[in-house]
Amino acid sequence: MRGLPLSHIHSFLFLLLSNLLLLRDALVAATMDSARRELGAASVLIQGRRIHSVAPSVQIDAWIAADPAHRTPHQTVDVSGCVLLPGLVNCHHHLFQSLTRTIGTGAGLGLFDWLRRLYPIWAEMDADAIRISALTALAELV
Repeated sequence: MRGLPLSHIHSFLFLLLSNLLLLRDALVAATMDSARRELGAASVLIQGRRIHSVAPSVQIDAWIAADPAHRTPHQTVDVSGCVLLPGLVNCHHHLFQSLTRTIGTGAGLGLFDWLRRLYPIWAEMDADAIRISALTALAELV
């Protein structure tokens, strides 16, 4: 699997750590606050590695307009039609299993019977199958 050149990674990390990124006009954004609010027509402003704010787009636009010299985002991404879950971190995922996840599930198998059915399939997966499975799973997470 080919990766990005190291110079691109360094540039991306610099931008990520130092700039304002605006994810603008999401269909809905989950605030993850204690009230579990879901905001329509929302934006997420990210400063460096931290979420600065999750709010209706008009509210973030007003915040930026109050001091455009210092608050204008370095990059804006139109996320209209998308659902944003800011702060969600997936800490456990079996990327290589995405292509086999439905095998045996319709048969009503219990966990260990299901695993016994899949172990021989997983043992035969080559590097290309694992790569395609992982890329599929990553695309589904976006």
